[in-house]
Amino acid sequence: MEDSPRGHVAAVDIGPLTYRSCHLYFHLLLDRDGAMPDATSYLPLNPRDYLVLFSLTAGERHGYGIVKEVEDQSDGAVRMDPSNLYRTLKRLIHQGLVQESDLRAGEADKERRRYYSITALGRDVVRAEAARLSKLTEAAAQRRLIAR
Repeated sequence: MEDSPRGHVAAVDIGPLTYRSCHLYFHLLLDRDGAMPDATSYLPLNPRDYLVLFSLTAGERHGYGIVKEVEDQSDGAVRMDPSNLYRTLKRLIHQGLVQESDLRAGEADKERRRYYSITALGRDVVRAEAARLSKLTEAAAQRRLIAR
């Protein structure tokens, strides 16, 4: 982003306006000074984003490994097809929550699996979302909506 001659910020094409694109644009503006944004500014997370980030807290995984972990963690309630998974990963990478890992030694380029890992910011965000969900769960238990 560069300043225009009048001192205004030049227009940036952020694609179709959606909640997520506006949220991402907000973080791009927030990060211009180089400071790491506050993890709570990403909340609430989309449930699929949370499950992808949560799956990466156990260590780096390739796409199929993430899909299987998300299915396991959600007891099969959430299934991610490859296009949704890679669109989600692309967005999380752009937000600085996930990073693509380097090529593994011994893997041929044509057989390469892309591995992903969670960043420090991503870990802070998933931790903050887990705390937020825990508070909601505790409130539901206090109102006897769920068993403790």
